[in-house]
Amino acid sequence: MEVSAYETTILYRSLYSTRHPISWGKGQLSHDGAAAAAANRRGHRSRGDLRHHRRVRHPVRLRKAGTVPPGKGIRRDSCLIIAGTGSNCTEHAAALSRAAEGAGADALLVVTPYYNKATPEGLLAHYSAVAGAVHIPVIAYNVPSRTGVDIPVEVYDRLSRIPNLAGVKEASSSISKIGKLCAACPDFPVWSGNDDQAVAVMSLGGQGVISVLSNVAPVETQAMAQAALAGDFDTAAALQAELLPLIELLFCEVNPIPVKAAMQLIGYDCGGCRLPLTPMSSENLEKLKKYLL
Repeated sequence: MEVSAYETTILYRSLYSTRHPISWGKGQLSHDGAAAAAANRRGHRSRGDLRHHRRVRHPVRLRKAGTVPPGKGIRRDSCLIIAGTGSNCTEHAAALSRAAEGAGADALLVVTPYYNKATPEGLLAHYSAVAGAVHIPVIAYNVPSRTGVDIPVEVYDRLSRIPNLAGVKEASSSISKIGKLCAACPDFPVWSGNDDQAVAVMSLGGQGVISVLSNVAPVETQAMAQAALAGDFDTAAALQAELLPLIELLFCEVNPIPVKAAMQLIGYDCGGCRLPLTPMSSENLEKLKKYLL
């Protein structure tokens, strides 16, 4: 069973930061500075049942056991796996997190409890309980456009004191808020959750980007992130600007509809979206074809 960076439900998305090696598809990229996120929300975790979670964990076990075959898949000896285990039920999120840890995940990506709109105290209690249920690092995921709740800066200050809460994937889209967060919690890692704001977030002190774009353009995303992390913002900004047309196409419909279509176009049979997501519209698909082909 080959574990591909372009698995059928887009199980893997990259986290470009200052550590962790990964090998991307087609042998085109092997580098320090990335990890793979398995079954996160935009990679369909939010539309999968418990059986799906268990199927996603199986490749993690194979990789940990050293039995994942070489080829275009993730390199056995170098990839760190970050498993998406969020839920709007704290008990369920903790159970999924323990299962992922038992399957060999290196870290967890845990979205804020969606729909419930937890209070600041509820958010703190939720993350304390989930992080306390495991012994591996937990990355919080703040995406208010999808969950209906936005983690306040003052709550981050308290979250940062949880020993194994390793940082946050920030997709609030508010640059001013992210700037305040980085200033208030300078030792709490922040990763951009939006490709179009990656360089801006890193210029404010962010540690990298958890990226959709990198599924389609891993080399370019790596170059952009590495330039920004090295303080070369002229180069990073130029690369960001160059990639914006592709980023806009990848978000012209709700994610992950466009990125799955894009991966099909560049030769990776990643399957279709599960309902309630539908195939990409013919008009937008033609635009994507013109850019990629």
